[in-house]
Amino acid sequence: MDLLPAAGVFTPLAVVIIYLLRQNALDRKFYREDVAAIVKRYDAELAAKQAENDALDARLDEERRRRRQVEDDADMVRRRAGITEGTHE
Repeated sequence: MDLLPAAGVFTPLAVVIIYLLRQNALDRKFYREDVAAIVKRYDAELAAKQAENDALDARLDEERRRRRQVEDDADMVRRRAGITEGTHE
């Protein structure tokens, strides 16, 4: 007879513990899914920013190349003008 009251307390306690463990497992699963979604979104944003940065780097390199070409052309014209002026003197 002494086991009967203990079994009466143990059963609901076991049910509550099992329920809480299942809820905890579900919460962890949802947390992992949320973190994975955030990481995926962050990676996509980072990839987009990297692509934008690469495009800007390419544009900057092209502009620098054009500037060097214009400066080289201007130097060549100055040298020719200097040589022409030097031959007339």
